[in-house]
Amino acid sequence: MKRSSMALLCVIALVATACGQKPRVHVPSGPARFAASEATGATGDTGPLDENGDLTSGDASTLAGAEGGSQGAGATTTTTRKGGGPVANAGGITPDKNDRAGVTADTIKIGFHAPLTGAAAVDLADLEHGNRVFSEWLKMEYGVTIFGRKTVILFENDEYKPSTAVNVCRKLVEEEGVFMLIGGAGTDQIQACARYAFGKKVPYISAGVTEKVVSKLPNYFAFSASYPDQGPPLAKLIKTFDASAYGGGGGKVLIDRCNPSACAPDPGAPSAATSEPPKVAIVYSDTEGFHDARDDFVRAYGSGVLAIPITKFNINGSDANGVVQRLKQEGIDVVYILTSPTNFGNILNPAAVQRYFPRWVGIGLTMGINLFAATSCGKPGFEHAIFLNPWFSVRHPLSDQWKAAWKKYGGPDQDARDKPEDHDIAFGLWGGSIIQHILLKAAGKDLTRSGFIAAAHKLQAAVAPDDTKAGDIIDVYYPLTSKVGDNFGSAHSNILWADCGPSRRTGNYNYFNGPNAKPLTTADL
Repeated sequence: MKRSSMALLCVIALVATACGQKPRVHVPSGPARFAASEATGATGDTGPLDENGDLTSGDASTLAGAEGGSQGAGATTTTTRKGGGPVANAGGITPDKNDRAGVTADTIKIGFHAPLTGAAAVDLADLEHGNRVFSEWLKMEYGVTIFGRKTVILFENDEYKPSTAVNVCRKLVEEEGVFMLIGGAGTDQIQACARYAFGKKVPYISAGVTEKVVSKLPNYFAFSASYPDQGPPLAKLIKTFDASAYGGGGGKVLIDRCNPSACAPDPGAPSAATSEPPKVAIVYSDTEGFHDARDDFVRAYGSGVLAIPITKFNINGSDANGVVQRLKQEGIDVVYILTSPTNFGNILNPAAVQRYFPRWVGIGLTMGINLFAATSCGKPGFEHAIFLNPWFSVRHPLSDQWKAAWKKYGGPDQDARDKPEDHDIAFGLWGGSIIQHILLKAAGKDLTRSGFIAAAHKLQAAVAPDDTKAGDIIDVYYPLTSKVGDNFGSAHSNILWADCGPSRRTGNYNYFNGPNAKPLTTADL
């Protein structure tokens, strides 16, 4: 059984029900699954892990099981994850003197790190305003808070660097005294900070990324499908998916390399399969945080996948040109791109010059957001790229509830509020905030770090908060279902396609119509 979902807690995090369902809130008993994060090359205090990322001896005393809430302690249990090694799922941690840090009678202080600059920069305004929309909507429309408390988010720029991520997380915990940490993006950064947080007994939440290392950290929870989880459905999508059948255009992924609507007016673009058998490649960042995703994809697709590692953090023009030359010489039809948005953008440039137009595919988060689509649509061959993403397209009618809340309570200015479709990061944060609300409520009024971790491990499935009096809340992420001891999210993601408009001067990710006109997910393949 695979993970449940908690997707871009890039914001705060709590889990919602399946996309399209609109149940009232309840939190069944049982443990929760979240997704993982990834990071390598971290410096500084990374917690009681050895050089292989395994829990060191004596951790059983540090990681006590929690029975009956935040005060109980029981035996440590373990399960095995494909990320490697046992998962220490104690259900909680032993309280220490900082167990109540960041919590007052009316506030919960939360630290959030994300790449505001660097290889996967995100919009600070979307983060700041997206994080508060759900809580303001609940409070103003329904008078609902988290036991009278509001969340206060402190942002730090990790520059898309693991060492910087550890430094800013240390600042947030040791200087600012936050209650918990949230990782916004970046596999290696998330992994590095989660290890640090483990050493400090601080809850850590992120969207799903790698499973290496973090699968062994009981303080870590992911709210969406991990990268390894997304590999097998992506392999199936490449082999069998006909995008045109679901309203997206672009034809069959493996056969129609680049149809005229995607590549015109580029005369060098192939419009159909060549006489050679279709070929698939994966271009990936060669760091620990991406190896499990690479391996699971190659294993799922089968023989014949060309794997091209990127050994530099940021590849320059000549390196990117070399990657494109290799792909073109090998006659690759479909390229799974598993690296930073900056690297992908640097690859798209020489691909256009060389008139090499494969079908680009990949997984979220950062390359599945509209900000990346908007900057990439001007490059020939990008349109109809397909990416998996934790949340569905802002263009889908199911996002209307969030759009109404954004126009009323969000946005740094009126222009932003009038254009919610441009702010899908904030939309993802809305979904994360639903998850956050549920998790914090499940931890109880007497909020502690150890109690939060214990409650998260017990949470089995979560739907819209039952105390909201808000009626039906639209779920942004795939539902969270879990078994005891699993700290990862759903195995499923939404399927999006790059819609560049008639002139390729605009760019958004659009949805595929799935069963019953709901957003298409990998569960529908």
